Amino acid sequence: MNIKLIHHTIMGIFIIYLFFLLVPPLHLGWFESVSNENNDLEGFCIKKSKLISRGMTIKECQNSCIGRGNCRYTNTLKSKHGEEKGPCYISYGVGTQKKVPGCNNMQTWENKKYRTKNLVKARNYGASPFGGYYRRCWWTRHRYCRRWWWWRWRCWYGWWHKHCRRYWRRGLRRKLRKGEGDCDRNSDCAGRLRCKQRSSGPVPGVDVRGHPRTHDYCYDPNDTNV
Repeated sequence: MNIKLIHHTIMGIFIIYLFFLLVPPLHLGWFESVSNENNDLEGFCIKKSKLISRGMTIKECQNSCIGRGNCRYTNTLKSKHGEEKGPCYISYGVGTQKKVPGCNNMQTWENKKYRTKNLVKARNYGASPFGGYYRRCWWTRHRYCRRWWWWRWRCWYGWWHKHCRRYWRRGLRRKLRKGEGDCDRNSDCAGRLRCKQRSSGPVPGVDVRGHPRTHDYCYDPNDTNV
């Protein structure tokens, strides 16, 4: 009996030793994987209409999101991990999305590498930045004179009338750059820039504060996610 008791005691001590040897303490990551998983949850849900693929891994979905600028994505349920394939959802925009029931059933991420670009101050060159004819008018009356005597002249003024004249204004000899206006079409902007036709609202990547809402400016299409 004493030998069996000593044997069981030694086995119990050995098992307890292996337990503390192989299992890390609580403060060194007892539930590290669970905590990291919870840290990845952003607290918003991506609609199913944002599905872009049904067979992408977590890494592929992440790279697709990072390559598209400012976006959030999810592609797997909590029960799936690693490189297992699943549906990939991507959503664009800045700000917190509305949380809906069932959102916590999916892991969601955000593009941490995204950085907003500095806004360019808007600059307006007028309605015709490339030059052209313009009309200028003013009111005037002509002066008439005739000889009254050989040593004297008599002068008088006619009726007031409007006098107009056309002038040529020399404009820019280049296409409009980012934040410059007033543009009318995409061909007015340099390179890949586009003309933002607006009646109100912001221009992507351009600070239009202090300018009329009807002015149109060139912008970079890559700044639409800003």
